[in-house]
Amino acid sequence: MSQAAALELLTALSPEEAYSATAAAAAVAAAAAEVPAKDPTFYARWPYATPADIIPYIEAEAVRGDAQSVLDAMDAFSLYYPQYKIGPEKGALFEQALQQAQPSLALELGTFLGYSAIRTARNLAPNGRLICVEANPDNAAVARQLLQFAGVPEGQVLVVEGLAKQVIPGLPIMLQQLLQGAAQQPDLDVQTDAQQQQQQQQQQRRHRQGLGFDEVFLDHSKNDYLPDLQRLEQLGLVGPGSTVLADNVVYPGAPGFLEYLDSSGRYKTQLLRAKYEYEQAWNPNWEPNKEDAMSVSVCLDAGL
Repeated sequence: MSQAAALELLTALSPEEAYSATAAAAAVAAAAAEVPAKDPTFYARWPYATPADIIPYIEAEAVRGDAQSVLDAMDAFSLYYPQYKIGPEKGALFEQALQQAQPSLALELGTFLGYSAIRTARNLAPNGRLICVEANPDNAAVARQLLQFAGVPEGQVLVVEGLAKQVIPGLPIMLQQLLQGAAQQPDLDVQTDAQQQQQQQQQQRRHRQGLGFDEVFLDHSKNDYLPDLQRLEQLGLVGPGSTVLADNVVYPGAPGFLEYLDSSGRYKTQLLRAKYEYEQAWNPNWEPNKEDAMSVSVCLDAGL
């Protein structure tokens, strides 16, 4: 499937394929209502020269331990300083996909300042763990602080610094360490019977296929989506039952990625339509409201 073909398919999505687009639109409207009008004094009061400069603003405008207030503050901040994050519109669709996947083990490639990691963390299964990979150490440091400020439990999210292609080979060991840590402190009392059954099924799948992720989110270098997915496949970290989400598959696009998902026969893929979230008002050639999409692919076959 080419990017052009993907764009054409976006108009034909069923309500189910769009993960309740009406509900997502309502969530976006609610989020927009929380965003203050443009303040001409904002830049003087909240200068932004390094990634860490967002922290004083979040601490002033958000409530410690309230993840949603942190997300809202990050969205408000990005009105003045555009950020690499999925934003409220895609964020609503993203969380609906996560709620269907209910991951116990999740991976994020491309974390920036932790926006999508916060959204992922609150949708993990009980005792769930998330590994985030971020190439920029300064971004990674801020992500850790904002995750903590948002109330994400200590040890639930591991933020790893480095390029994905360099980190991926060491992920099996990291997964083993995370699982051992979870096994030492089980918290089954908070799980329903259905949640326990689902977690047991996921553990059985890992036993059959080797350690693997229930959900993977790709939001790093678009040229690396395909090779990094293939690296994860080769290590058995993505296998039957894994859900792979990828942002910006239409604009700016991920070379060869959609074509691979379509031609491999291993994935069932849906495209979730949304506007491109990173506006570039300073660019004289910029066209606002660009069409984009997030792909949600469920792996059906190990293919190895």
